[in-house]
Amino acid sequence: MKLNPSLLTLMVALSAGSAAAAGTPAGTPITNIATASFLDPNDGTTPKESQSNTVTTTVLPKPGFDVNFGTTTVDGNTPVTPVATATSGAGYYPGGYAPTDVVPTTAGTNVDTKYTLVNTGNSVNPVTLAAEISGKSATGTPLTGADLPVVEYYLDLNGNGSIDAGDTKITGPVSIPVDDPLTPGDEGKVTIIQRVKIPSTAPKGSEYFVSPQGTGQQYTAGTTDPAFVEPSTDLQYTYIKIANPSVDITPPADTDPSTLVVTPPVPGLVPGTSGPVSDPKTYPAPSNPPGSPVTTPGTIITVDPASGDQNAYPPADAGTAPDVVTFVSQVTNNGTIPDAIVLIPPTGLPVGTIVTILDGNGNPITPDANGNYPLVGTGPGGTVLPGQSVPFRVVVTYPDPDGTTTPVASIPVTIGVDSGNDTDLTPNTTGTFTVNPPQVLFGDPSGTTADPTLTPIQVVVPGAPTGTSTSPTDSSATFPMTIVNTGTYPESYNIAGSVTVPVIDPVTGAITNQVVPVRYYLADANGNPTGSALTTTPVVVPGTPLQLVAVIDVPANAASTNANGVSAPLPVSQSITGTFSGIVRTDDGANSDKITVGVVNTGTSGIEITKTQTSANIDALPGKDIQYQIVAKNNFNAPVRNFFLTEQSGVVGTGTNAGTTTNLFTYSTYKSVAASANFAGNLLVRFNGAAWQPLATATAPASVTRVDVGVDNNAGAPDGTITSADTVPSTGVITVNFTTTIK
Repeated sequence: MKLNPSLLTLMVALSAGSAAAAGTPAGTPITNIATASFLDPNDGTTPKESQSNTVTTTVLPKPGFDVNFGTTTVDGNTPVTPVATATSGAGYYPGGYAPTDVVPTTAGTNVDTKYTLVNTGNSVNPVTLAAEISGKSATGTPLTGADLPVVEYYLDLNGNGSIDAGDTKITGPVSIPVDDPLTPGDEGKVTIIQRVKIPSTAPKGSEYFVSPQGTGQQYTAGTTDPAFVEPSTDLQYTYIKIANPSVDITPPADTDPSTLVVTPPVPGLVPGTSGPVSDPKTYPAPSNPPGSPVTTPGTIITVDPASGDQNAYPPADAGTAPDVVTFVSQVTNNGTIPDAIVLIPPTGLPVGTIVTILDGNGNPITPDANGNYPLVGTGPGGTVLPGQSVPFRVVVTYPDPDGTTTPVASIPVTIGVDSGNDTDLTPNTTGTFTVNPPQVLFGDPSGTTADPTLTPIQVVVPGAPTGTSTSPTDSSATFPMTIVNTGTYPESYNIAGSVTVPVIDPVTGAITNQVVPVRYYLADANGNPTGSALTTTPVVVPGTPLQLVAVIDVPANAASTNANGVSAPLPVSQSITGTFSGIVRTDDGANSDKITVGVVNTGTSGIEITKTQTSANIDALPGKDIQYQIVAKNNFNAPVRNFFLTEQSGVVGTGTNAGTTTNLFTYSTYKSVAASANFAGNLLVRFNGAAWQPLATATAPASVTRVDVGVDNNAGAPDGTITSADTVPSTGVITVNFTTTIK
């Protein structure tokens, strides 16, 4: 078979693939907000969230470029001089080389080859092109001067490999845009055409090697070279061979001229008319206690020197047995003859009051037939001699008023004295012995009296200003109190009170009890405190109420008593003590006034989250790590339940973060997480909302879009998950160290 004598050979080196940009474009802000989820401690059921501050990391430039033959694969290092017979190593032709014949003419022949400028960095890169040209004759002699081709470069706007209308000649730097990693396409490339203009005098059999060589910005070893020249070991040559015509008669290599014999460099199956067929110009797609009467100790008795009447003022006692007052008196015979004197007992005594008449030594006197009590003197028959005085005692036993709230009255006991020297039994004189018991009411106002059974509750806000009103918005509890002297003599009272308040150590979080005193003030006509605080009241006249105001200033670090659906108000213990009688009345225990300490936060927010970037900004480059530290503190004066911290993209900022939506996992990938807490519990982590895992041994999935961290304590019995049984105590702190890698 004869061959066309004008057949020449052209071989072009090819390299196939796709772009390999360096990731997140320079200038991209990576925004990050950590979020805490918990149940509102006010009721323990309402879900709440709190956000950290926004941390923004701006990605820095990491420029790079590559010039590739045909497609967009970052080529690596193609040798300067290709060797057609090499199968690997130096001189190996990348797949995609193809032979073509070129017939030089007097006007010369153009060989157009498609190249792609690939942005392998993350910033726009202006690249200047220069042609690297060499050639040799058929005998190996280097070609120079006019024997070498002229090379021009054109923008290939539609990427078809041909110079079309609008494809302009390149005369300066070509700016390669940055690929957007969020789109499926590759924006980080520019297609050009290298036009090799073969001189018309090109020697037969000569070979040309022509490659574009780029100069642009390149990031290497931590610095950017603004004028980096693509090394000679990274050039992509178009290899052109001018045919040397030769004619000879030889047996045909293929006896069927209608069959095309090809040697595919990378064969692959493609659709054919009757099924898949092998196409040589393919490449694999890349992969992707009671007793005898005893006078109450401390009783004071006054005697009227004119009448001889007496008044007793017994103090209060601690028991409930009947109280006793013993009066001592005497009868004097002021007559001129001995007299048989008798004492006539009283009548009309109050219920429960018993009067016993004894001799001066306290011995019983046997009553006579009339029920009277004869006094025994030293005169004949026991009569009382003139001028002689005979002592006697009057013992009054009456119900103890201590233990009751019933007002008491004075108990007057009138003893008649009858002379035997007259014929009637009418008393010649009388003596009145009056017992004046103490009694008092102390409690909350109830009309014009006091009721110790009332149990008002005041709500306070620790940390708020103090006050003296009943407002629930300050840190002071204020209770109107009333003292009513329901006894029989005026008296003043010592008054005192306290409340035990659990307080939180602001550093350690330990809860201890602090006894807070109650301050008492006289109330004005409007019920408001007036004057200075007092510890002893003015004298209170029997039957007259004294209005007071009790004020308790709750410490700023008081723990809440009304958190998470549990209310445990603090009882206020109050008492008064009569300054003379010693009578004690209390307002405490089950009948005490109470204080509810509300839930407040002691910081800038209830759950305060501070987030910082701990890695240096100089390292904000694709492939480098961003390290964050998140510190979350419970500033509430109560524990919070079901608490965990979250890192994820798509968080819409609120408050000071308004206008920000996080994109952490859009532009960076999860690398690691570590955490610690200043309270007891097991640290857990959860990825993508899946099951909780022990943080120390957790395994992350290949793709992480959300990370949750919590502390499992479950009332002292950790169960491997985070629920409403898990709490962060007041002042509890969780610290999370979180690392991602910039894409």
